[in-house]
Amino acid sequence: MDQTLLKLHRLGFSEYEAKAYIALLKYSPVTGYELSKNSGVPRSMIYQTLQRLIDKGAALPIMGQPIKYIPTSAQELLGRLRDNYNALVEELDEKLAQLSQAVDYSYFWNLKGYNAIIDKTKQLIADTKESLYLSVCKEELVHLETQLLELHQRGCKIEILCRGEADLPLPNIYPAPQRSDEERNLGRWLTVISDLNVVLISEGLQDKDCIAVWTQNASLITISLRYIKYEMFIAQKFNQLPS
Repeated sequence: MDQTLLKLHRLGFSEYEAKAYIALLKYSPVTGYELSKNSGVPRSMIYQTLQRLIDKGAALPIMGQPIKYIPTSAQELLGRLRDNYNALVEELDEKLAQLSQAVDYSYFWNLKGYNAIIDKTKQLIADTKESLYLSVCKEELVHLETQLLELHQRGCKIEILCRGEADLPLPNIYPAPQRSDEERNLGRWLTVISDLNVVLISEGLQDKDCIAVWTQNASLITISLRYIKYEMFIAQKFNQLPS
């Protein structure tokens, strides 16, 4: 199944429905017999498939002898599907919020794998409402540029401690102080504090099986914030020293 068919399947189309709709976009108006030949949908299933497409608003019959069929334009169909999806999500958001019990996020939650860690960091940045403290290496910073620039445009406070050159048009970016040999052995690190309410900490990001922990534990948030601010203070003092 090619990627277009797979994506239509994810939107609720069966394999036959997806094949028939794509064929309608390419060849129309067509009879059911012609559509069966063009799409690969068996003749025994084509009219049942067409009726389901009509029910979905993806196809229209043209009355005549014989009856022919045309597709709803892709733009119109996707717009309707998008509206339906958004309405469903909003309804579920309200219903599930009524059912959900408060989750205690002061527990420690583990993440494993580079992509999972970066994705969670992007989410924390996107969810930030007021302030963000970020201790990061340049290799990870490039993956977070879009979210950071959007956060800056929203007027949130951002302070970044970066190891390596940070090529971002943002204020309050501090070069990380030189690390000891022991610290360098830990590899690349990442600490994110969002709204002084949640922290994510990771080290060894150069490794395939890197791990991270995130939590709303107030003590760890305080310790992490003090560490980042101390490193920023050292960076400022170092830059003020005469060469």
